[in-house]
Order: sequence, then structure tokens, then C-alpha cells
Amino acid sequence: MTPSFSRASLLAGGLVALAASSPGLGPAGADPLLPAPQTCTTLNCGSLLLPGRTNPHETTFPAASSVGWVAQVAGIAGNCLRLHVVTQTTDLAMSVVAPDGVVFTNDTGGVASCPACPRVVVAASRTGVYTMVLNNRTGTAVPASFQLRAGLYSSGNPNCAAPTTGK
Repeated sequence: MTPSFSRASLLAGGLVALAASSPGLGPAGADPLLPAPQTCTTLNCGSLLLPGRTNPHETTFPAASSVGWVAQVAGIAGNCLRLHVVTQTTDLAMSVVAPDGVVFTNDTGGVASCPACPRVVVAASRTGVYTMVLNNRTGTAVPASFQLRAGLYSSGNPNCAAPTTGK
């Protein structure tokens, strides 16, 4: 199934967030997150819990400006990187850019607790920094709050099941 959102509009919202970020305003200017590799096997076990918000200054920016949430997380070769929104106040989409430029995008993770929440699993990730961009699935300027789980798991772990195809 092809998602109905545009990768270009999702990434464009993230680029606006990068340009608008400054120290203290959001994760875009921060050092990459470093999740510890996990061997536990329950869903999202041992992962980092990251709260976030898209379009946090909707009264400051024009309505046509879509400001996504951007953060970076480190991956280690031979492990999978699981990035999973577990709660959201509006329908979000997530794109993850790997160190080699491959883009992984998901709109609907299909996990029972939040079937419309995006989930990206990068199997056998490369060592390096991955850039995450979350925004409204249509790329429009809709404020949203969410919680994201970021975990690094050993290869073959159930958290690595159903990896996202990169392009």
C-alpha cells in the first residue's frame, strides 16, 4: 500500500524545523540520542521514551508553514533500530534518513495499541547517525503531541520484525 502523503512535504517540514531550531527550542540542534543495545524481547523494551510536538509555535509561524519534529539517533551495524510512535494526537508520518542517504518512511505501523502510529524499523542498521522527521501525514501545519520509543536491538530480536523498506 502506498501512503497518501508526500515524502517531499514531510521532509520539507523537517527542513523548516532544522532552520527554525536553536538551543533550547527542540532536539534538532542537540547531540544524537544513544540508545543502549538491548537483548530483551517484549515490544519496545529498554527503549528511550521521547515526548515531542510538531508545529509547537503555530501562532508564531504562518499557517502555511509546517514545522516538523526532528531528532537524531545513533545506530550500530548488526543491530536493528526501532523507532515507534506509541501515542499521537493527530495522524503523523515519520521519515528516517540513514547515514548513507537511504530514506525509510512509514505512516501506519499497524501495532494494535495505536494502529495509525508510524513505526520505522531499520534492519541491520549501519553504524552512524540517523535523522528522524515527524510531521502531519499530509505535511500541513497541524499541531500534534506524541510519544516516540527509540530502541536498538540485537539482530533477530522480535523488535526487529517487519523491517521498513528503504528507498
